[in-house]
Amino acid sequence: AGLIDNFNGFILGPSGSGKSFFTNFYLRQNYDAGAHIFVVDIGDSYEGLCKVINEESGGKDGIYNVYDGKNPLSLNPFVGYTEKEDGKNASLLFLEGLFKTIWTPEGGWTESVSAILTAVITSFMDKCRKEGEKYPTVDLFDSYVGSELKDAIQKGEFFCGKSAVKESEFDCGKFCEALFPFSKSGTYPALLNNPKPVDHSDCRFVVYELSSVSNNDKILSVVTSTIMHDFERVMRKSKD
Repeated sequence: AGLIDNFNGFILGPSGSGKSFFTNFYLRQNYDAGAHIFVVDIGDSYEGLCKVINEESGGKDGIYNVYDGKNPLSLNPFVGYTEKEDGKNASLLFLEGLFKTIWTPEGGWTESVSAILTAVITSFMDKCRKEGEKYPTVDLFDSYVGSELKDAIQKGEFFCGKSAVKESEFDCGKFCEALFPFSKSGTYPALLNNPKPVDHSDCRFVVYELSSVSNNDKILSVVTSTIMHDFERVMRKSKD
């Protein structure tokens, strides 16, 4: 039998039983052994360990990302769009899922509307590539959908396959309303609009603390999926 190289663990216990204490100890031991640690948490359980590791490593490791007024967590879901794996654009699939989480059209996500969303994302990224926009943001995407794309659809000049997309098939106004909280004028202006994303590929201990957004299921889902996409990107890069 081959050796197991993908271990999973599950820690279960009542409040105060020492789950966080054990996990801190376990993570510290793994870090000292040379492992790469990537944590998504709610509850500030690893802030102390992060500070210690950050000090010991001279700031290279122990990066603590938290969303609050002084330190707004800032991500960019468009980073790594051109990266491919097994012939499929993993970032395109992620972006489709992300925007489907943010907005649901009146008739639901049918196969035809999903195809239009794919065309919208790819047309936006093609535009950014031609204009030399290295790190497009959600705010820029929101502006594109609400102006250039909306105008093209009204004029019958935006195509999905060989068919011109109709206004009734993709509601740019409703889509932008759903994106508004993540625009620079919305409730979470920094969350998905980092113009210069941080590359954590050389950092061996990173923590994302999400307590401040845990009371909003949609926001938490969007943030968590974006973080995990970033983690996958880092893992793919580390294998190169």
